[in-house]
Amino acid sequence: MTSTLDGIYEKINMRGWAVYDASDSKPLPVFAKDGPVSELIVGKQYVVTPKIVDNKNPAALSYELKRIAETGNVPLIYLPNQTIPFCAFSIKPEKAIIHSIFEVECSLDDLLLVIDDLNKCQ
Repeated sequence: MTSTLDGIYEKINMRGWAVYDASDSKPLPVFAKDGPVSELIVGKQYVVTPKIVDNKNPAALSYELKRIAETGNVPLIYLPNQTIPFCAFSIKPEKAIIHSIFEVECSLDDLLLVIDDLNKCQ
């Protein structure tokens, strides 16, 4: 499982996105101060954001999130017959849950495949 989680993290990271731990419904000012994670852990909920230099500054992250929302350059994944934002997800022991316009449950291996087509952050 660790290699699958590492693969998911690396694919997101390689496309210019950062991953923050937003478990326990942490608001942006709280999770931003912790900075992006360097690995994915089962039982956590994550938020996908653009990578920024000042990655522990809530105001800078908030500005960047607003910018991508205005430009439409949000993280997207492609499912059969549908494209959805990939802004938040949870890792469970045997599955992942993508929190988007609707929730999508899939195996960790399927998430690894789905994010092959994750768009690059611009």
